Amino acid sequence: TWFSSALSPFALQNWPDVNDPYFKRYYPTSLLVTAYDIIFFWVARMAFQAVHFTGKMPFKDCFIHGLVRDEFGRKMSKSLGNGIDPIDVVKEYGVDSLRYALATTVTPGLDMSFGMDKIKSASTFLNKIWNASRYILINLGDDFEPLEDVSKLKLSAADQYLYKNFNSTIEAVKKNMDKYELGQASKYLYNFIYDIFCSNYIEFAKIDLKKDEERVNVVKNVLYDVLKRLLIALFPFTPFIAEDIYLH
Repeated sequence: TWFSSALSPFALQNWPDVNDPYFKRYYPTSLLVTAYDIIFFWVARMAFQAVHFTGKMPFKDCFIHGLVRDEFGRKMSKSLGNGIDPIDVVKEYGVDSLRYALATTVTPGLDMSFGMDKIKSASTFLNKIWNASRYILINLGDDFEPLEDVSKLKLSAADQYLYKNFNSTIEAVKKNMDKYELGQASKYLYNFIYDIFCSNYIEFAKIDLKKDEERVNVVKNVLYDVLKRLLIALFPFTPFIAEDIYLH
């Protein structure tokens, strides 16, 4: 099993035809994601076989995560009956809730305790995004035409505060994603969406949307711009809900 698995990075890309377009495009791959318990059994052997047969390492980066354990720290196993069936989770809470719960829990190299509470919390968070997006889209109206450059508008202190926090959040997300610190990256997004965007700015917007036409136009453009860019940032974690809202 481990021998044949070690061949997979290049054997599945139409090797030994090294001139095959598929091989040229997909070998070597960008990233291998693995738990630490099979580094010797699989990861090392993939590297040995690949270098021997192709002269290249099979992947550029290797992201080593911990094992998924239950909420009491025990390894999930059939004998203990403490495993979580992802199919059941997806049916009840959706695949994005499962993805986000795992992403927010993972720390490179460390085991993670994982239970239904984290999935329920993720589902609540996604529901918050859905409701906020619904509110924004309803208030934009069918005839709304967004500006390409929002900075040209007369931004209030609240608008500038929102963008200051949003830009620093995106920089922090990029920095952590580049290091494969997925949990840390997702926490920055979570804090911005909950504390700054939903709890503060949208509440201010409810008042500002009743003001004069110029202010209403500014608020609508800011809401649209930040929401759109937030959905792009959320896409790696929650692709289905992000795309569904984005298409509207």
